[in-house]
This record gives sequence, structure tokens and C-alpha cells, in this order.
Amino acid sequence: MNDILFFSLKTLFRKSKRTFLTALSIAVGVCSVVIISSLGNTGIEMINSEVKHLGLEGAIVAPDGRLTEYRMDAQLCSTIASLEQVDSAAGLAIETGKVRMHGLVSDAVVWGVGPNFEDVMSITLLHGRFISQNDMENKANVCMIDSGSAKDFYKRQNIVGKKLSFDCGGVRQELEIVGVVEAGGSGLQNMVGEYIPSFLYVPSTVLELMTGKPGFSQVSLIINEESNADLAENAIIESVERTSGRYGIFTIENLSKQNMRLNNLLNHISLTLSLIAAISLIVAAIGTMTIMMASVKERTKEIGIKKAIGATNKRIMLEFLTESVMISCVGTAIGSVLASIIIKLSGIMFPSIPLTISGIWLSGIVCIVLGTMFGMIPAKQAARLDPIDALRSE
Repeated sequence: MNDILFFSLKTLFRKSKRTFLTALSIAVGVCSVVIISSLGNTGIEMINSEVKHLGLEGAIVAPDGRLTEYRMDAQLCSTIASLEQVDSAAGLAIETGKVRMHGLVSDAVVWGVGPNFEDVMSITLLHGRFISQNDMENKANVCMIDSGSAKDFYKRQNIVGKKLSFDCGGVRQELEIVGVVEAGGSGLQNMVGEYIPSFLYVPSTVLELMTGKPGFSQVSLIINEESNADLAENAIIESVERTSGRYGIFTIENLSKQNMRLNNLLNHISLTLSLIAAISLIVAAIGTMTIMMASVKERTKEIGIKKAIGATNKRIMLEFLTESVMISCVGTAIGSVLASIIIKLSGIMFPSIPLTISGIWLSGIVCIVLGTMFGMIPAKQAARLDPIDALRSE
């Protein structure tokens, strides 16, 4: 077997330029598959991260705004939190407005947070503290701001103690920053930062005074993992309707299920694009077969000499198959290196894209299989040559 590898390598180096160009055609296909696979995984991870940072991992119960202006109160939040299907629940009020600070103005989404909001909103505190129950009860003019906005206004993250003005509902309120949290939508902000608004978190009681809208616009909750999601959703809606005395106006959105559907969609899109890219691997394999058949034609006399001195059909076939597989392996290696370089360079302009090892392994296996399959035809052609006819050829 060692001598077969030696002669195969010797032959490939003898035609090094042709070998390199053939391997390069395989490398392009491998590079495409690996990059698309990595992009697909990155898209899924980014969406999961953004949903998590925005605190939207569970489910949301809210009155249908097209049917009613009803607002949910603290008692209704407590009722939902007490259900056995629910791990935790907290009321939220969401409004939009403008933040003014350090001579700059920015659009903002403000979250009026109620008690236990940390249990349902997956936000990471970087500096300062969270809004407390005492802040809510005393209607303290305090807020938390996301780190992206802090950098926009002050070119640094830690701006605890600074003050800002927030305009909402025609009312301007001065608020003291008591905490800086990790930026929601941070991955998107890296690409389209100017289109992502600031995120502000204030006590719901303060937002209620500013807007004149009592209570919460929605209740965010985490459904118990042991509960059946569909049955739990029905039980939650029934309890809310019974407690509020209002029927047919509440909706529940299970964001975890929607996130799962979106992940499945992205997986299918990534797989489809990878299959399209894999067509180039088939084209490259056909090219390898064509080159190997040309090699059989060029080496007809050489094959005749080898057979004349005792080389078997099996040995001749193994030599050509080995050459075909080697070209596929070299092409896979070059394609993987190219993909790594491109992904590394893309990290300068876009969010970091991790290299998908599974994509490299899959591409390598496909290349070797295709190389073996398409190399079989020229290998058999070489093995079937009659030694006398081969020796007579010029």
C-alpha cells in the first residue's frame, strides 16, 4: 500500500499545475459549503441571543389592542404568577419616546417594569443596580439604560449617576441612571446600529404618571418546562378571563415556540443553500474524473509496462483511485483554509462568524465519496487496458 501512495504522489507532483487547478475547483465548492453552513449557524445563534437579550424567551399575555384599550393590573399579574403552569410572571408597559442626554437626542423604546421583572427579562446588569421594588412603590425617577446607548452618548459604558430627559406622551421627565445593562439587539446594532433605538427601563409607576395609562400593556411569563405548552396557554387565558371578567379579548404569544419555528426555518434555508453550493462539488468531481481519464490516455504506455512486469488490474485501479482521493483531500484542505480566512476577515466588518467544523467534515466526506465514485470510471478504464495494446500506443 505504501508504494501505491508513493507512486500516486509522484504522479500528482509530476503534473503539479494540473493537480493544483483540479484541487482548486474542489476547494471552491468546499469553501462555499463551509461558509454557508457557518452563516446559517451564526444566524440562528444571533437570533437566539437577540431574543434572550430583549427578555423575550417565554410567553406574553396581552389584550388585543384592536378590540379594547383594557390594561392589566398588578392583581392580574399575581394571578398569572400563581398558576401551576407558570414559573414566573411580571407586568410590562411599553412606550416609545425620545431620550435627551449630553446634548444628544435619540429615539427610545421604554419598558415600564413591574415587580419581579428580572425573572422574565433576561437582561444582564453591567454597572450599577436593577430597579428595585422600593423604586416602584415610591415612583422614583430612576432608570436603567442599555450599554449601546451609553456608548453613543458618553463613549463609555459606565454612566451610572448621570441624568437624562425622557419625552413620552407629551411629558418630559428627568431620570437618574442607576444601572447599565447589556444592549438588547447588540448583534444587530453592530450592523445597523443607527436604526436600533435606545432601550430604557423605568418603574412602571413612573411611566404610568407620564402617559396617564394605568397598569400594564402586557404580562411576560415563563411557562413551566414540565407543562404541555398548548394546555398551559389555554389554562392561562381561561384564568385571565375569569379574573378580569372580560372574555375574548386576550391573546397569548409563546415566543419560545415562535423562536423554535424561526430556527427551523433558518435551518431549512441554510440546508437548501448548502445543497446548492454542493452542486459545485459535483461539478468539481466530474472535472476530476475528466482529468483522470485524460491521465489514463497520457499514461497508456506506462500502464502497459507496469502490467508487463506483473502489476495486477487491482493495483492499477487502486493507483488511479488513490490519485483521485488525494486530489479530493487536497481540495478539501485548501477549501477549509480559504473558508477560515474569509470568515476571519469578515469578522472585521460583521459580527463574529464561528467556523463550523461540522461543515468541514461533511464537505470532506462528500468530496472523498465523490472522488471515489467519479474516480472509479477512469480507474476501471486503466485497469482494463490490454498490456500489448498499451505498449504499442504512442
